[in-house]
Amino acid sequence: MSHGATRILPLDLGSFTFADDDPHLEGQTGVTVAYLVEHPDGLFLFDNGFGSGNAELDALYHPRPRTLEDALADVGHRVADVAAAANCHLHVDHSGQNVALAGIPIYVQRAEWELAHRNPDHTIL
Repeated sequence: MSHGATRILPLDLGSFTFADDDPHLEGQTGVTVAYLVEHPDGLFLFDNGFGSGNAELDALYHPRPRTLEDALADVGHRVADVAAAANCHLHVDHSGQNVALAGIPIYVQRAEWELAHRNPDHTIL
């Protein structure tokens, strides 16, 4: 990271297939992209893509995730280098690898957090 400069780097976190019950995108391929902000004060991660190992999600979306560690390595960083992160919302294609960020602050809108706790179908906590 260059000192004094801010860069925003896209991270390729894989792809998935839209579910059969999606009336507009059924069977089409979706991509998962996160963004790493290299800032003089530290690294900030925005979103983190699908996780893996959830049988229900695997059957529904057939995700082909890349690990956050691999995506960060592509741009010369490690998960341990990340100072903080945010999820634009808590759907699994944006927050599925939150578990990889243990000990790192993760921010999300209060309304999204409340919705996720009120509606068990909104996301996987």
